[in-house]
Amino acid sequence: MAFGLGKKDTDYSVIIDVHSGSVGIAIMYAPTSTENPELIFTHREYIKIIEYPNTENLVRAIRNALFSAVLQFSQEGTKLLQEHNAYAKIGKTLLVCGAPWAQTATRFIRVEDKEPFLITEEKIRSLIQETERRDETELQTTALLKELNVSLVEHAVVHTAINGYPVHNPYGKKGKELTLSHISGLVPKAIIEAVRDIEDKVLMHVPRITHTFALVLFCVLRDMHPEIKHAITVDISGEATEICIIQDEVLMETYVFPYGTHTFLRDVALKLNTFPDEALTHIRENNDSAPEAVRGAIDEVSALYVAQLTEAYTSLNARYVIPKHLFLTTSRALDVFFDPLVQKASEKYIGNHGAFISMNTAMIPPSKDGSVDSKDIFFLLEARFFHKMHTCGEIT
Repeated sequence: MAFGLGKKDTDYSVIIDVHSGSVGIAIMYAPTSTENPELIFTHREYIKIIEYPNTENLVRAIRNALFSAVLQFSQEGTKLLQEHNAYAKIGKTLLVCGAPWAQTATRFIRVEDKEPFLITEEKIRSLIQETERRDETELQTTALLKELNVSLVEHAVVHTAINGYPVHNPYGKKGKELTLSHISGLVPKAIIEAVRDIEDKVLMHVPRITHTFALVLFCVLRDMHPEIKHAITVDISGEATEICIIQDEVLMETYVFPYGTHTFLRDVALKLNTFPDEALTHIRENNDSAPEAVRGAIDEVSALYVAQLTEAYTSLNARYVIPKHLFLTTSRALDVFFDPLVQKASEKYIGNHGAFISMNTAMIPPSKDGSVDSKDIFFLLEARFFHKMHTCGEIT
């Protein structure tokens, strides 16, 4: 794409967000001198709520949504880009995949010796390579990931300790014990290939990096709240909910169960013998004056979602103490409903001394007139990550 004959400004990037129920695309302007990146174009394409959401149907729906989103980018996005700066040029692309299209795994690499040893770049590289080979083999043994045919797209050491003390740069130092917290991200090849097809048409020769949403959210929270050492995150997308445990500033584990906003709408619609769009209207308008049948259906499906969330907490609680700070990320369309639902389901663990934080509320405060801004929370988080990503991985 050519946007002028002068010197090109490459401080512009494209963000492609792939979650289980939608695909989004955005253009970000973020020169190094800017504290907060600017989103000059955003578009999100929601997939139709599929009656039988098996893996093949979902991948096909995501692929179609991706093409539709990029069409909007080609028509409206490039026009806004040129209006913003006649010499603008896309310098990078960030692809972010959420559950279930992404698997994020943390491995702890620990080396001990009776005598202090020198920590070198070569030693750490060999430890990381060994871990990555094991990750790619072990993580693909799960049924879903094996079916999706995933590949390793990212790896980073996000926490380093020598003799139990956190160290940002371990090279050249000595110690009897070295501990690395290593994160690997896996994404289906079908998603990567679909994005590559698009890039070949509209983003030629633009370098791309790929990350999982779990890592993006972890890094942003660590940047926003350095005082919080322990936290739990809940990310609700169309067909999945992903929970992450952060302990001692380390992303310990992710837990995914196949139930999201689309699943919820599908179940409510089934009980009311209606369509998902109408079910969404009923959920938004649900109050004491709503028909008893509507309230009953929503309450029944709500209990089903809470039961699955509780099961996830129970499983995680067997291995960790559930942190007292909970961060929820979900679409703006249903946050008014899911915020109190998740908060109530989590009370047993976060209690009176904990903190429930909706990322929509935290990053998109109401306007002065009290109206709610429709900004996309996922793009806001990803733009912040992209602009400050050097602050996340200590060794990549």
